[in-house]
Amino acid sequence: AIETAKKAIVHCENAQNPQMLAMAHATAMDCLLTEAMLSRAKAPFDAAREHKDAAISLLREHKLEHLVEAVEKRFRKGSSSTIDA
Repeated sequence: AIETAKKAIVHCENAQNPQMLAMAHATAMDCLLTEAMLSRAKAPFDAAREHKDAAISLLREHKLEHLVEAVEKRFRKGSSSTIDA
């Protein structure tokens, strides 16, 4: 799933669609949080945080605060299942 999300990120970058790019980053975040939950490894958690930050940055840049809240909530929910942030 993470490889598909990474491909979606590239496609959205090429299409220059910031909202879809942000959602692709959020999807990658979800996949990596699941990996972190299953493996208890820190690397996927750190990568998930990077994707969360990228998504939130894009959403704020384009004044999509309602989506910022959704991504932050998804991250909090997923990170509480993995390791302390």
